[in-house]
Amino acid sequence: MNTSLFAIVLFTLVSYNLGLEPNIQLKCWIGDFACLTTISQANSPVLAAGILRVLKETTRSMFIDNVHVDKAGLHFDMNNIIVQDLKDPVIDNVSVDPISKTLRLVFHSDYSVKGKYSASGFLFNQPLYGDGDINIDLRNVLTEMVITYDIIKDINGQDIIDLKGYKYWFDLRAVPLYRLSNLYHGNELLSQSMHKLLHENWSYLNNMFGRYFFDKVNDNIFNAIRLYLHSYRWSSFI
Repeated sequence: MNTSLFAIVLFTLVSYNLGLEPNIQLKCWIGDFACLTTISQANSPVLAAGILRVLKETTRSMFIDNVHVDKAGLHFDMNNIIVQDLKDPVIDNVSVDPISKTLRLVFHSDYSVKGKYSASGFLFNQPLYGDGDINIDLRNVLTEMVITYDIIKDINGQDIIDLKGYKYWFDLRAVPLYRLSNLYHGNELLSQSMHKLLHENWSYLNNMFGRYFFDKVNDNIFNAIRLYLHSYRWSSFI
């Protein structure tokens, strides 16, 4: 790294640690990939701070109208879902690759999920039916999002970051807690037996059905970050 770029990196990191917005004057020629990469890496802590604010606001109270599952003999609907973070999310990594135009975001969080459910069909080779309230605690959920972006002009002719799409991976690193009221229409013995199976086989449930829920959660997160970055001028990033 040359002396000028090293100074930019150092200044950015020090400014961020002091809670200041770094004012970087060095700009990169659009074809200077080494410069673009270095400046992007230097500005990643500032970008991470902004994205963290968006994550906190989005997961403080998120509404999802419906999650529908029709798979492996199970018909399951959740409606009027409220997702809340049990504590503030934590960003593990943010990086930007200006060459491939991708943003990588890794974070972990704890979710409280509340809503209404209706179920019919089979699970674990046993009949499952009922309708009522559902509460799920999902702790230590690790999420990685790889987001593609482009640079477009806003209404003022300024270059801004426009997110195009994303792929994600997730991992539950703690046993979830499931609570379904009125399961088997109030048959307590059958309900306790099924709840026991749910908690013993949580990894199977996550692998088989988890994406139905997290698709909705991460769509909301992606759209919130996309809106935020529309106010983030590309010139301030490089």
